[in-house]
Amino acid sequence: EKDLADLGVGIGIYFFTLRCLAIVLFLAGLINIPNLLFYNSDFYNHDEEGGVPYVLQSSAICTDHHWAACPTCDREQWNYFPRTMDRYAESSSTASDGTKLKFIKINLCNFGYFLGLFNWISIVFTSVALYIICFIIIKRREVQYDEAQQTSTDYSIAVENPPKDAHDAEQWRKFFSQFGHVTCCTVAIDNEDLVKALMERRLLMFQMQQLLPPGVIAFDKSDLGLMAEKTLPLVWWQKMMFMSNGEILRSQIAKLDEKIMELSSSEKKPDVSQIFITFETEEAQRAALRRLTVRRWDTLVMNNNIINNSSARLPDENLLLYDGKHILKVTEPPEPSAVRWQDLDDSIQRRLTVLFV
Repeated sequence: EKDLADLGVGIGIYFFTLRCLAIVLFLAGLINIPNLLFYNSDFYNHDEEGGVPYVLQSSAICTDHHWAACPTCDREQWNYFPRTMDRYAESSSTASDGTKLKFIKINLCNFGYFLGLFNWISIVFTSVALYIICFIIIKRREVQYDEAQQTSTDYSIAVENPPKDAHDAEQWRKFFSQFGHVTCCTVAIDNEDLVKALMERRLLMFQMQQLLPPGVIAFDKSDLGLMAEKTLPLVWWQKMMFMSNGEILRSQIAKLDEKIMELSSSEKKPDVSQIFITFETEEAQRAALRRLTVRRWDTLVMNNNIINNSSARLPDENLLLYDGKHILKVTEPPEPSAVRWQDLDDSIQRRLTVLFV
């Protein structure tokens, strides 16, 4: 499992969980051994195991049954899903009052109190064991796997509710320096439209480069007009895939350039979405998480008292409040490759809507 954790913490946790589940279910099966022995005894089925496969003779299958009269029974009581008409029968002849005798098949197998007792014990054991595994053991094992792998996440934190106008990276660096040396500070802003336009432009440039004759001419980003003239004509399968030729690509890139210039020259600065801080040591990262982590409700209502009451170790209680008034929601970020940079500014409502749709 530790070796598998090198492929990712989630993979190691997955196989560790499988092993825990196998152990729990095996122990639950041992608890039910008395039930298996009872079901396989003559006391339960009165030596009526004929026709039952050997592997099922320790199950609750009951073959000891007989027909009994049931004057108050009605066909409609048995004619529903799942159908059980094989346990209901009527006589071929009628009585003097014109009714037919009715019979039902009943089981004669004996059940004891201890059967339910062992079932109850196994259910309680399984529930408690799964709770301990999911909420205690797996969390500890996850920390062990994470500590065994040194990645940028182990030294970083993410601020999920920064002030919208806090663009100064140096001010963020100064604030978090109270926990240790800050190696890197990244201010993510709400420029989703600009990022998407740049990505689309890069994709169009790559498509144009793919249309050039291989090994004949080098792609020159500064002269897209010449590049469009040098592109090869589209073959039939490219036309069937609705691919664009060089001139269309150049026209689309020109439109994107105008859009990018318009978005870049906007006088209003985009709002800040998140802040990513990378410390020099893992100890500094954990100190920041330990001292700045508060309840979600306190961050929503800006309950500054929760910070003031928990900062007795610092000479100035306002050091844990950004700009002296903001409570920060600090978490350990995912790996850089797992961050959805285009969606950092999406609200919780939009994320839930996309998730359910």
